[in-house]
Amino acid sequence: MRWTDEMKGWFKANAPDSFWYETAAAFQEEFGVTLNRSQVKNARMRFGAKSGKAGGMFLKGHVPANKGKTWDEFMSPEGQANSRRTQFKVGEIHGPEGHVKPVGYERVSKDGYIEVKVADGLQSRANCNYRPKHHVIWESVNGPIPPHTMIVFADKDKRNFDPDNLVAVDRSIWSTISSKGFRYADRESLEACINVVKLKRAVYEKRLSPRTCRECGAEFQPTFVNQSRCRECIDRRKRCTS
Repeated sequence: MRWTDEMKGWFKANAPDSFWYETAAAFQEEFGVTLNRSQVKNARMRFGAKSGKAGGMFLKGHVPANKGKTWDEFMSPEGQANSRRTQFKVGEIHGPEGHVKPVGYERVSKDGYIEVKVADGLQSRANCNYRPKHHVIWESVNGPIPPHTMIVFADKDKRNFDPDNLVAVDRSIWSTISSKGFRYADRESLEACINVVKLKRAVYEKRLSPRTCRECGAEFQPTFVNQSRCRECIDRRKRCTS
């Protein structure tokens, strides 16, 4: 539809503080054009004619119908009973009885791991109440999990919670095992993979031990294996050739 300047002016003046169907009826009476809900909504946005009613908001000065009244004055006995049934009780955290999962309750995460409820906390911290079951079992035997450490199922079975099947692996080492496609099937083979990664890193670090610059003779710490010149000499050669 084509909006004339007269229509736009009318809409800005009459649309605010009215429901969409009230605006549509008045617009049809004025211009003989029928508008649906979407058209009224879009026109409000285009012309900046905001409505305090259409969004379900209370207007300034609105007085609640039950202000200053007791339950008996505005609610039936049945309504009061239903309301009490869903209210929080003193000392209750998660709502009416029957909705609270007990500590020890288990669930499956989106990644397929078993999580166990270890505490009752506030609803806003509900996720903190659950921990991976294999973490809980590993800690019961070995103590707190060290920082930057993963607990891995040695046989890749997420339901095998035997402590001997749970292996602590440094995250950086696990990253190498995963990215390089190292194969393992039990604790022994997994620990062998860990030792291989550690050995490779030790060899690499050894190859980065301090050495003498072939150009100036100064001792320096290399940043890559085949580095034969110190950083100062490398930078000097770059400046000379540029």
